[in-house]
Amino acid sequence: IWSSPGCVVRKNTIEGSMVGIFSEGSSRACFLHNVMVGCGLYLRRSYGSTVEGNLVNGRPIAYMENASGVFVARGYGQVLLLRCRKLVVESPDASHTTVGVLVSESVEVSVVNASLGYNMVGVDVWNSSNVQIAVFKILKGEVGVRVIYSRSIEVGDGLVNGSSYGIHIESSAGVRIARTFAEGCLQAAIALRDSRNCAVEESVITGSTRGISLQSTSGSIIARNAVWRNGLGIAMNASANNVLTGNEFVENVVDVRLEAAGENRWDGNFWGKLWKQTKASGAEPVPLGGGNVDANPRREPSIILPLAVSSPLGVT
Repeated sequence: IWSSPGCVVRKNTIEGSMVGIFSEGSSRACFLHNVMVGCGLYLRRSYGSTVEGNLVNGRPIAYMENASGVFVARGYGQVLLLRCRKLVVESPDASHTTVGVLVSESVEVSVVNASLGYNMVGVDVWNSSNVQIAVFKILKGEVGVRVIYSRSIEVGDGLVNGSSYGIHIESSAGVRIARTFAEGCLQAAIALRDSRNCAVEESVITGSTRGISLQSTSGSIIARNAVWRNGLGIAMNASANNVLTGNEFVENVVDVRLEAAGENRWDGNFWGKLWKQTKASGAEPVPLGGGNVDANPRREPSIILPLAVSSPLGVT
């Protein structure tokens, strides 16, 4: 539904679509008694809607506009928040739908203890500010956490497993990802695109095609992360003026790939493969390509240490 205010969508059954019902720029619409299976409802720039009697995978939709306070979201097929302020959303558990939790044009919203799986997007933050996503578990799906056109967002103390993109940040500023375990992602565990002044800190990033991906990103800090057993540890494309310090790149197929990257500051990182290639010559700095150099690399890892395990049963 595009730019069609006041329309009515009623008593439809929709199954297996990427998006069941999508509304863009269509305020005062009525979504009544629709049944959605394996998909759901997505609203953008659509206000004053009536959302009643709809089911997503047999569960009701929690639709909140201009709300505040504390809301326990367990048991809903979706949670849709539009223009909310000072709202705490506790324990959402939506799965197998278009978006588990949508935070749209909202300020000072916290989503805590989320347990989400097999969604197109687990938590979607759009055009919002001062949003916190904390203590979460998001499994499978297309994108675990997506942040677009937003600022001052905190994502931390969570697990993202098996998505195409674990955490995807686009056209945003001041996004901080901390103490998060991101693994097994087909495209990238953590991706920053067209963003600035963000941070990825103290996280474990492992088992993904690309661990960290920066595209057209500047002024960001990548610090004290364990980037472990990915196809490509970190990829930087057209990104400059970022600081990468104290990270450990261990057992990646390729530690770093720079494409048209400008000048970035690299300091005190551990390079599992690059260090082996350079330390035999006694060279202290590690050249990374494109004029980027880690001037003070660490010789040994401290976050990840090799551990040998033996057993009288012969199983390691």
